[in-house]
Amino acid sequence: MLTLKDICVNYSYKQVLKGISLSFQPGKVYSLLGENGAGKSTLAKVICGDIKPTSGSIYIDQKEVHFNSPHRAIQQGLVCVHQRPLLASSISIEDNLKIGISKKQMLLIHQLAQIWLPNKKLSTLVRDLNQTECFFVALIGALLKNPKVIIIDEPPELDTAALLAQQAKMHGGQAPCIIMITHNLKEALSKSDQVILLQDGLVLEEKPA
Repeated sequence: MLTLKDICVNYSYKQVLKGISLSFQPGKVYSLLGENGAGKSTLAKVICGDIKPTSGSIYIDQKEVHFNSPHRAIQQGLVCVHQRPLLASSISIEDNLKIGISKKQMLLIHQLAQIWLPNKKLSTLVRDLNQTECFFVALIGALLKNPKVIIIDEPPELDTAALLAQQAKMHGGQAPCIIMITHNLKEALSKSDQVILLQDGLVLEEKPA
């Protein structure tokens, strides 16, 4: 379980997050819904270690954790799939996915690629992929790390229920939590269990989809 308590992010010119407190359960899909400037992306960056909060606490399974980089967050099981992922364009899909993973994780590359990139050869260079295909390469890279929490920023057409079921099957019934960043109400209602509405750095509402 991921828990945020009184998360604030202040800049000299603006307070972006104003005391956010939320809990995220394994095996559930949450939508962070709001207009541009609501604080969605900033909150996601706090969770995945891109930004250190001005104040507040983050807990995983009731144990307080501190991140000073995305790498530290990944070590704690928190992984982010960005809308425009950073991939090495001059090498293949497979070589991108092999970066920074163990030999055991490498064995899962072909299995995951058959699910999320069924029509692409792993030898294809990333520079020859479209934006949606690049997203799914980054998603596979995130799933290879067997995350506890996956943050997905403005995803293309993605079956979140299938993602949870597939990860649970691969890892002995342990399904991660998915946090989806979106400004699309229809997408939030159709793809998530819980909708968290943000406005001006505050949680305006949190309700079942």
